[in-house]
Amino acid sequence: MIKSGLIAAGLLVISACIQSGESSYCGDRDALMESAFRFQFTNNYSGLNNRAAAYFIAIEDDQDPDSEFLERFSGHQPPVRPLSAADRRSDKVADPASGKAALIFRIRKLVYESPTTATITGGYFEGALSASFVTMHAECRGKSWQIEKTRPQKISANVENQRSRSS
Repeated sequence: MIKSGLIAAGLLVISACIQSGESSYCGDRDALMESAFRFQFTNNYSGLNNRAAAYFIAIEDDQDPDSEFLERFSGHQPPVRPLSAADRRSDKVADPASGKAALIFRIRKLVYESPTTATITGGYFEGALSASFVTMHAECRGKSWQIEKTRPQKISANVENQRSRSS
């Protein structure tokens, strides 16, 4: 009796969501990580920003994302590649294909606070003098994740690159 009551209650909730035309489902973990990476691509304090030869991305313990996740960035400029493909032999990051300067973006940790809110920690690395560690707060809006606010934890900006960019 209790089991059938729970099933009926669940069906009522689903029915109400369908009738109202609203859904709080914003996609899976990959959709949230994609939103966080795209936000970082356009909101960072690197000297290169979108002039980088490539963006290299890593999740959690500097792991490469799988090829299916990388496909989400197909056609992106600059191109998005896994962290393992980056040339990190010096104090700067380079794209091995071109030898030009590149950026690394990371998502270190992702915590769901509720089904419609999450906190993500991540940042970028351009080189020894330009890197950040930031906390991002995401909310489900409609059917997509939106980064609503950020809080820099640590930032080191390459002042020379910033000056040359503003000239």
